[in-house]
Amino acid sequence: MRFAPRRRSHLVWALFTWLIVETSLAGAEIQQSPSGTPDFTGMWYYGTATPMEREKALGTRRAFNVAEVRNLEISVLNEADRRAAPKSLKLPTAGASIAQEADHYPLRTRLVEIDGEVRTSLIVDPPNGRLPLKPGGSDFFDQLPIHDEFDGPEVRPTSERCIHVVGPMAPMFPMPGNANLRILQTPTHVLIRGETQSARIIDLRQDQTSGMPRWTGESTSKWVGETLVVHTSNFRPEGSWDLYRYSDALRVEERFTLVSANEILYEYKADDSGIYTRPFTVQTTLRRRPRSEPIYEYACHEGNHSLAAILRGARLTDTGHNGTKLAESLNPNTDER
Repeated sequence: MRFAPRRRSHLVWALFTWLIVETSLAGAEIQQSPSGTPDFTGMWYYGTATPMEREKALGTRRAFNVAEVRNLEISVLNEADRRAAPKSLKLPTAGASIAQEADHYPLRTRLVEIDGEVRTSLIVDPPNGRLPLKPGGSDFFDQLPIHDEFDGPEVRPTSERCIHVVGPMAPMFPMPGNANLRILQTPTHVLIRGETQSARIIDLRQDQTSGMPRWTGESTSKWVGETLVVHTSNFRPEGSWDLYRYSDALRVEERFTLVSANEILYEYKADDSGIYTRPFTVQTTLRRRPRSEPIYEYACHEGNHSLAAILRGARLTDTGHNGTKLAESLNPNTDER
């Protein structure tokens, strides 16, 4: 494949800029809170090119070797070249399928490295790096008496309805995009605010839960040395989604350890007997974002506009409309709405 020089130069410049940021932060000291505990306050990024699950062909291999890491870097450059839109790009024909545009989600280049190992997956246990899905396991949506996933708004994902977006909840899941969060810490509370999610508040004084189901669960916490250990349960099962399925049986133990001024080692063990045959363990890192890169307001519009169009499109499909007629009926410039 022939590379597009301009596109590649932009990506290389982005990597170079990130290296400068990493180097400038490396010499900083680990922050301490007024109470003497590690201070997680700041802007953080939890996105990564490392997959949640390991490729089956890798078996129980936890880490890549140097040559494999280099090949992965080259593959990212190739993918950037493939995504580059040609100058001859034209509008699609009526009724054609349209995928997400190339710049919808940025290419991720950072692979998770822990203890000198460039990991092959975020899951470290089971040893095969795979989710231990239970045959016949069911979440909230599996149990709904529905005919089709487009029957109505109540069977659509909560993220699509702008109610709740999985991300920096417990457990933290590497979002396809918008993987940014802000942490605020006081002597009594830790607040985690994801770019696409309402704030999750951890009360450092709380040692028991009320049993009331919540979107981000209910947490208790304690300090174990320099590590903040958080136990979370009582999740609302409607928050389950296709990338990370869970039931109301989900229990999570998280560990936050500030290993340097700009890196948090984040580990969790998830136990959900409704979906999985056994608990599984994940390890990843959060990288500090420079102060010059704040998190901007995120506006979710799917629940205001797109959801109605999704359901109307499904009803038109039910009645046998083809792609062209469907596109015409959904055109906001038409009188029929």
